[in-house]
Amino acid sequence: MANKTESKENQDQQFDKRKACAIKISFPLFRKLDETIQKLKKSKNYGVSKQEWITKAIREKITKDKVKIAKIEKSFSASEEIPKQITIFLDVNSDNEIKKHLEVLRNAGDPTLSKKCWIIEAIKEKLSSDENP
Repeated sequence: MANKTESKENQDQQFDKRKACAIKISFPLFRKLDETIQKLKKSKNYGVSKQEWITKAIREKITKDKVKIAKIEKSFSASEEIPKQITIFLDVNSDNEIKKHLEVLRNAGDPTLSKKCWIIEAIKEKLSSDENP
């Protein structure tokens, strides 16, 4: 009986330490997530919840990103060069188009994408296409 009480207290403490994170996801992504959970419940894991599944997805991404982050940190530490700041001026049409693109991309499942990151990606893609015509 004491073990059950201690276990319950540990679970309560874990819940107290959690932080809420409200996110908006697109309806197609929500539907696909819901279908996946329903398939899992029917096939092998009746007790799986969205919360558990998403937590597992986050933990897997953290593990995958550790390798990526280690490579990035190594490339910065190996280089004595500091990042350079540049200032660009966008015409109103380009700025509005970027905002529209970002809105669609964020609604499609990449809510962290910023205008700066998008522009850096555009620069990298253009450099890559110019190097490999």
